[in-house]
Amino acid sequence: MSVDLLARGFDYGYPRYAMAVGSFGFPTHLGNAGIDGVAYGSVWSKELDQLIPTISLIGRHAEHLVKAFEEFNAWSKMTDPDSLELTFVFRKGGGYVLAISPEYSRLERRCLGFDRTFTPIATAATWFKPIDSVNPLLLKFRKYCSAPIAPFVFDGAIYSGMRSGLKASSVSSLRPTPGLNPLLKFEVEFVDEENVKPNTLGHMALNMQPPPDLKSKGPPIPNPEEIARLRVRALWSNFPVTLERIRRNSFVSECVRRLSVDGIRAWQVEQAFCNLVLSNEISGSAHFAKISGDEIESTILRALSSRHEMASGREVQNFDLETVRAQVIADGGALLSYLKKPFGNDLAVIQAALRSSSLLDAPTSCIEAPAEAAH
Repeated sequence: MSVDLLARGFDYGYPRYAMAVGSFGFPTHLGNAGIDGVAYGSVWSKELDQLIPTISLIGRHAEHLVKAFEEFNAWSKMTDPDSLELTFVFRKGGGYVLAISPEYSRLERRCLGFDRTFTPIATAATWFKPIDSVNPLLLKFRKYCSAPIAPFVFDGAIYSGMRSGLKASSVSSLRPTPGLNPLLKFEVEFVDEENVKPNTLGHMALNMQPPPDLKSKGPPIPNPEEIARLRVRALWSNFPVTLERIRRNSFVSECVRRLSVDGIRAWQVEQAFCNLVLSNEISGSAHFAKISGDEIESTILRALSSRHEMASGREVQNFDLETVRAQVIADGGALLSYLKKPFGNDLAVIQAALRSSSLLDAPTSCIEAPAEAAH
């Protein structure tokens, strides 16, 4: 069977990328602040009504330290104080490197909210500070942070005089930074050099340089397992009620059984039903046929971003077998087109192309394949 050329398909397995870009200003502020060390102590927390540890950056120029913490607090207001990530990388030869960066999952949330339609790619700056010795209080702090809940304050302090005198100074000799708002944090990372893996933040910290700047060849092409995983996640994110209706509907089960004779998999039927539901909502017709080919993806993504399902007791619409089959063909063509794989407009050709790319056999979100179907 071939499908009408006006039929449009959409596969939820291949990623649509969106960039989440973090601030690149705070490393400059910290550099201008003249950070020469890190102090460890304790402070009374009004929020928690108890004494908790404090980690303080020690600098010489208060105005720049304040500007850095203004950025950190801006992240905190949009998400939470652990939007700032602290990482201590301990060197085998002694000392450590402190790395400060945005926490990436919260960065994505600040930039993209709770978007369900895009796969985020995050990028941000990281500031590194090597310290040539390990204060016993830092080791005590590391042990403290092994507890399930370990609040602490991240702060900044200033000092004056020669840097050589900083090691001999105590926390009590440092001065608070006027206008600086510290952060009450609950998360910190500790990594030992022998456990550092390539292409990680710890690796970057030990080498004091970013990873090689490779020329981009465009978005990475996902492998079949990733495509299947993304499809299940996307369908559950965008069609939770529809999927439950599909799971409970005996007509859909019969549809899966009958279409399996032609080699159509359960996940294809499941996705086709979701697309037919969405197509009816957008245009009142099947197969997104009233939407031009140039606008199909942007139209569907806009619709998904503003779409919310509510349980109302209704059943999923029972589309006839040929309508579902046509949508399966259109969806398969959309996936193969994205992957730049050759395909025709015929079910057998589409299925063969998906099989040769290891894309045909994939998990479903809610449907179980009929037991008697063997492929």
